[in-house]
Amino acid sequence: VSIKHLSDHITRHGFDISYKTWVHHGEPAFPPPPPVIDNTRQPQMSDMTALLNDLSYILPNNEHNEPTQGDIGETSNGPTQATRNEFEELYSSANEELYPGCDYVTRLDFMAKFTYFKVKGKLTDSIFNEMLEFFQNVFPISKGYKLPPSYYAIKKTF
Repeated sequence: VSIKHLSDHITRHGFDISYKTWVHHGEPAFPPPPPVIDNTRQPQMSDMTALLNDLSYILPNNEHNEPTQGDIGETSNGPTQATRNEFEELYSSANEELYPGCDYVTRLDFMAKFTYFKVKGKLTDSIFNEMLEFFQNVFPISKGYKLPPSYYAIKKTF
């Protein structure tokens, strides 16, 4: 008996044949229907873009990076131009398609998820780079795919 078969049986019939389903006390009469998957995706802000918005928040009254007074009287210039440039580059990657017509994952999402797999799988840099090289051969830049060239390039992005 497979685990799926056993699970389905227990879900439908319960452990005890004499058990009555108490539909008037919140128990469903039948298992809930499977969720409907909506294949019509609406463009929306990605989680990565929302994260970048949170991290790079600059007060609207200081758009020109003018010095501001702190609570104790010290002067702060806020984010440096280098920091602003880094965030602009991240925003660009967060809104850049991985390949033409791809609305499922952005270039930054791909790099973040692929790096997550590296850490989770405890992959060495060399194995990670070999995988990237394989992906670059399968999905060439000449066809519009925008895969990072190496783990080093991904680390520089973050």
